[in-house]
Amino acid sequence: MTAVNPPIDLVARVHARSPLEIEARELIDQRSGARRAVLNDGDGAVFGMVEREIAVALEELGSLRGLHEDLDRDLVRSECRIRTDLHGLRPLPYGPDDKSGVRYALKRRLEELARERRGIAAELHVQRRQQLERLATLMERHRQLRGDDDGR
Repeated sequence: MTAVNPPIDLVARVHARSPLEIEARELIDQRSGARRAVLNDGDGAVFGMVEREIAVALEELGSLRGLHEDLDRDLVRSECRIRTDLHGLRPLPYGPDDKSGVRYALKRRLEELARERRGIAAELHVQRRQQLERLATLMERHRQLRGDDDGR
């Protein structure tokens, strides 16, 4: 018997903060809390520029997360309204069923909303991956400027 892989939950992946995001946030919080001496050779300005870019990347990731939460909330509300309407159109155990066309239309709308939700989650997942790649590049640049050899 082979194990079945669980479905990929793109929604959870969009909302979860990666270890890279956590590390970058700690770096920015640490740097903003402590005043750093500016070096005579201009390294302080370069550090500041990279740290500002890291902060912008973190802000964009947060904005993506917020956008996804808003879109997801709106889709859930729509689904709830449709399910409520469907519940009110249950067929009676007797007599003719003259509401089957309306039920069918509502069920199709639910399917459309599910497809829309998957599409939005996949698109936001791709955007998040791109932002994380940008953040990884910036963090590596910051490590190189610090002269870290151990990769942290």
